[in-house]
Amino acid sequence: MDAEHRHELKTNDLAKWINNFPQWVKKNVKFLIYAAIVLVLVGGSYLYHHQKVGNISEKKLAFTQHATALPQTKSRIVQARGQNIDLSFNLLKIADDMANSADQADNSDMAAMAYIKGADALRTELHYRTGVVTQQDIEMQIAQAKESYNKALEKEPSNSSLKALATFGLGLCEEEIGNFDAAKEIYKKIVETPEFEGTTAAAAAKTRVNTMNDFKEKLTFKPAPVIVDSNAPAPISIDINDVNLSSQ
Repeated sequence: MDAEHRHELKTNDLAKWINNFPQWVKKNVKFLIYAAIVLVLVGGSYLYHHQKVGNISEKKLAFTQHATALPQTKSRIVQARGQNIDLSFNLLKIADDMANSADQADNSDMAAMAYIKGADALRTELHYRTGVVTQQDIEMQIAQAKESYNKALEKEPSNSSLKALATFGLGLCEEEIGNFDAAKEIYKKIVETPEFEGTTAAAAAKTRVNTMNDFKEKLTFKPAPVIVDSNAPAPISIDINDVNLSSQ
């Protein structure tokens, strides 16, 4: 069979298939609809999963950037203080960024960590600020930090260390505003909770329970000792009776 004849047969088969296509569609309409639905679902699922994975990756990246920015910002603040420049306000921005990351986090552990880091930034800013820090500033900012620590606990993280850190942060907040007895009770609770055993927060809480009285004591400075210079001339003594106060 020559090539021209084979081509003619293929053309006839194609024409026959095209002519019979409408009838084939009618016979298999249910199958075609089912197949189309399956394709739409599979394609949609792929796109949704791909987008979701992309969003989670972006959230993790943002969280990591904000978390690593905290120690770097502290270092820059300390360096700037040597030049009489106050950059402590940057910690407030980090606190806001961490709160946003926590609100958008899909994972409870990640959200809890973000809330804890944000609260730490709020507390740290008060210590790094070179300007005047009023009692109102302290109370307002510590209240925000306490709210953030509590939100971390409300997320019920699966990691015991995160729970311990958030609870420990609440104790530090009480210390910041002078509620030492309340802080001590929080630290005791951490030490006595079996779930927190072996965590760094439990070790720190135990230390603060044992040294809490030292934090409460007010320091009284003794007067500086008088240093006598042996080479200095002796003081001159004047008798008031030797001075003539009468007018001439």
